[in-house]
Parts: sequence; C-alpha cells; structure tokens
Amino acid sequence: MRSTGRLVLSIVVTIFAFIGIQGQSWAENPGQQKTVLLRFHSFPMNPGEKVVGIVVTVSQGEIVHVMRPYGWSCQNTQMQNRKQTMDCFSTHSSYGINASGMMPVLSITGNSNSSSNNMSIEASIQIEREDGKMYTRQMKDSELSIQ
Repeated sequence: MRSTGRLVLSIVVTIFAFIGIQGQSWAENPGQQKTVLLRFHSFPMNPGEKVVGIVVTVSQGEIVHVMRPYGWSCQNTQMQNRKQTMDCFSTHSSYGINASGMMPVLSITGNSNSSSNNMSIEASIQIEREDGKMYTRQMKDSELSIQ
C-alpha cells in the first residue's frame, strides 16, 4: 500500500512537471492551447494565522485541475463572460494552512484564439486570525508563480 501511494505521487508529479516544462508562449504557437500551473509564492503570516480559503478568477482560460490540501474542497462557477472562478476552502478550521508554501496548485489552460489573446488571473486568500476573525488578502502578480 505504501509503495502504491509513492508510485501514484510520482506519476502525478511527473505529469505536472511535464505540463510545466512545455513552456512556450502563445505568441510562439498561435492557435494552440497552453497549460500553466499557478502556484502561490510564500508570504509572511503572523503567528496563529492560517489560510482557510482561496478564490482564483481566470479570464480567457479555464481551470482544469486543482491539487488541494487534505481537508479542502473546491467549488467551480460556470464560465460567464469568458471568466471562471474557483473557490477552494478548508472544510474545518483545523485543516487551515499555517505555512504559505502549502497552498493549492491550479492547472489552467488558455487558448490563443480568444479575442483578447491574453489570459489574466486574479487571486485572493482568506486568512483566519488566532482569535477566529477572518480577513481577505488580494494577491499581487509578484506573489503568484505562473509556469
């Protein structure tokens, strides 16, 4: 059982590594779909804080897969006006993430045939303080890694 879990993990890591290596820009391959991985860079958190949710909105693209932490769930809204929103959250506050490097990873595809030819990504995170109060933090482009 233990070796089977390692094999599955190795296969998943290999697949996503391959997707990330495909790295040609849409300008080099007009009309082709491109798949990218969206990761969150580490960011400072105060003691006792934990991430309990993320919201990612993609324009001119589609979120096709989310690698999420244990105890998290994701809800996907229908694409409207070429926008799609994925809301991922911990199902219980005990599943909150207290290390920003353990955030969900999203696989996103886009097509260069779209009218604007530019995929845009907006992201925010919900953080629970030690006292149980929540706040939302908008992520800057520099805090997102798109590979």
